[in-house]
Amino acid sequence: MSEALQKLDKMLEILQDGKERSLTEICERINLRREMVELATDFLEKYGYLTKTLKDGEVYLQITEEGKKFLEL
Repeated sequence: MSEALQKLDKMLEILQDGKERSLTEICERINLRREMVELATDFLEKYGYLTKTLKDGEVYLQITEEGKKFLEL
């Protein structure tokens, strides 16, 4: 698995607990450029695997029930 895919997998592991996390926190924890994380989260949001919410100028991510089911595969 490529390094970028491993980092995106780690992002999903972080979100798996269902807690809302800021995009900044995710980028820092997985050490991946914000643009790359935004591309991945836009895709996941489009297909209903996570939600993105804007609060106080920061984007927050939260996995959906559909996203949790996907991770069980």
